[in-house]
Parts: sequence; C-alpha cells; structure tokens
Amino acid sequence: MALLRFMIKDYLEDKELSGLAPRTIQSYGDTLNEFSHWLTTEKEIINIEDITPQVIKSYLLYCSKERGNAVVTRNGKLQHLKTFFRYLEDEDVIEIRSNPTNKIKPAKTDKTIKVYSDEQIKQMLRYYRRMRSRENTLYSYRGHTVIVVLAGTGIRLGELVSMRWDSVDLLNKTITIFGKNRKSLSTPLTDKVARELYEWRLFCEKYYIKLPAHVFNDHRGNPLTVNAVKLMFTRLSVRMGFKTTAHMFRHTYASNCLRAGMDIYTLSKLMHHSQIRTTEVYLHAFGNSLAESNDKYNPLNRFDL
Repeated sequence: MALLRFMIKDYLEDKELSGLAPRTIQSYGDTLNEFSHWLTTEKEIINIEDITPQVIKSYLLYCSKERGNAVVTRNGKLQHLKTFFRYLEDEDVIEIRSNPTNKIKPAKTDKTIKVYSDEQIKQMLRYYRRMRSRENTLYSYRGHTVIVVLAGTGIRLGELVSMRWDSVDLLNKTITIFGKNRKSLSTPLTDKVARELYEWRLFCEKYYIKLPAHVFNDHRGNPLTVNAVKLMFTRLSVRMGFKTTAHMFRHTYASNCLRAGMDIYTLSKLMHHSQIRTTEVYLHAFGNSLAESNDKYNPLNRFDL
C-alpha cells in the first residue's frame, strides 16, 4: 500500500527535476498538501488505495463550502489532482481503471472575462502621473511603468517580475522573458512601451547606486515579488473605486487585439500560450463584441450592393 504523503513528495521532486517553474510547483504542492491534510483529519485516509471518486467529490465540496473557493479555483485544484493521479498511473502505483479522478469533470464556469475599459486604464495612468509630478518617487514612477508594460504586452505577472535589463532590447524593441515552463520567449514592444522602459531605466540609474539586474525592484534594489505587485493593485483598487488586478490587463490585451482584427494564431503567439485552445477562450468570450465590430467596420459597408 502506498502512503499518500510519500508519493506527493516524490511527485513534487519529479516536477522539479523536469524544470517546471517554482511557482507552478508550489501551486501543485499547496493543493496536494491541503488535500492530504483534509484526508487525514476528515476521512482518516493515508493510503492512496483508499481514495475513491466519492472522496474526491467530497473534497471539492469541502473546498466550496468550507474554504469558499470559487468555481475556477476548484477546477484548478481538480486539475492538479488529475495530473497527480496520472503520474501515479505512469509510476504503476495505481492502475488506470483505479484512478479516482477519471470520470470527474470540472464544474461549469461563467464565460464572462472581465476587462478594463479604456477610461479605466487612463484613470490609473493619470493617478500615477499626478503622483509623479508631486512626489517624483520610486513608487509613482514604477507604478506607471508597470501599468504601461502590462497593458502594452499582455505578459503574465510572473513574467513581469522576472524581467531583467539584460533581456530588454530597447533598440530592436523586444524583451526576452521566461514563460511558465522556463522557456525563453521573445515579446515585441511598441514604441510607447519601449519609450516608457527607456525613461524608467534613466530614473533607476539615478535612483540606485548601481542599476539592479531586474527591471522592477523595491527601494533597496531587491526584485519585486508577485505578492508585492498584488498588494500594489489592492491599494490601487481603493484609490480607483473599481477592482484592479495585474491579470486583468492580460484579458484586456487579448480583448483589444481581437477587436482590432488580430487573428487567433498571432494572438496565441503573443500571449505565449502553448496550446491554441487556451487562446480560443477569449474568442468565445468576446464573440458578440467581435460580431458587432465586424458589422461596424466591415469594408463592404462602403459599397452599395
């Protein structure tokens, strides 16, 4: 009989050896350790063989009722469990027909994807510009640049905080970032984003004794963390009067690109999606808006037919 806690340890070590990003491994670990603790305390289960489909369903129900997890969060946890149990299949710890997650499907989610309006983005930029004109602080300059980069590239929060100056080519207007699986990915910069980064670099060269390796840092020159940027947007939400998150810029970027007529394959490359179906979520979500834009801007509107 296989003890769950030992298999979780082996699984996470396997993921680390495969080169998976640390934050992704931590996310897997958080789910599996929470699941293991719940099994021990609520079900008195320590062996993998005792985990049934009903146990998995009970855990997801616990996540909903006791932990208050939203549908998206629960589906994410289910996906983590499915990946873990597939690993157990590959290691011959369990048989395929004994996988308790096989027939459990994700819960249906609301297809609505929240995006910023143009006015909301302008409002955020005005806020930091006003602060910058009054105080000329690291916080105000950095906040403005963070928003310009997120809005102009659609990169992930993890990619933002990992940006390094030696990966920013302002002459050719590209940045090289490391994606989810540590793959080296190139992202083009518009003139506005490149100019913003140039001005931000000039500020940093004056502010710090030595220019830090990372693009975004705290006042001591230490790289900003994901949590630090999340806190920045939590505080910004209070000032703005509407919810702000870094990830919503990614949704907004995708929405604006599609509405401007960009094809799904180009957008998929720019978003650094490994599978086209991930990008297609945006296509389904903004389908009505695309149809309206097509009606409004279609070239045939200029002809009498």
